Amino acid sequence: MNASFYVAALGACNQQERLNVVANNLANINTEGYQTKDLSFIELMRYNLNADGKEKTKLQAGAGSTYKAVTTNFQSGAIEQTESQYDYAIIGDGFFMLQNPETNEITYTRNGHFILSKHGENSYLANENGKYVLSTDKKPIVLVDGEVKDQIG
Repeated sequence: MNASFYVAALGACNQQERLNVVANNLANINTEGYQTKDLSFIELMRYNLNADGKEKTKLQAGAGSTYKAVTTNFQSGAIEQTESQYDYAIIGDGFFMLQNPETNEITYTRNGHFILSKHGENSYLANENGKYVLSTDKKPIVLVDGEVKDQIG
């Protein structure tokens, strides 16, 4: 089959991937803490049109392009004032550290919507899934009289 058909088909597949990324970004436009995704492409290797290899020619054909990576855009989004005293925002670089109280697994998020979570006699700052927010010394933040006393990590 003609190489140009392969290049055209590859281009169509690449555009479908671009649409998938854009659609995902649009679907999550109202998701708190969602970071948009970006798609980058690279050009595939060029080759000489002279296939016999005897004489070099300046004429070259490209093999199309393919997507290199889907990356997350970590720039700060819009900051909105809320009514909750437990909502936080990150301006600039950084993440909130969260710890699953059952498995001790640590995860990271930029979503600063937190709640008060009671466990035994203690109250912790947690996300809606019950994961504790960790301080800069990687310990769950215990609320004292409903207030955060530690520095959030």
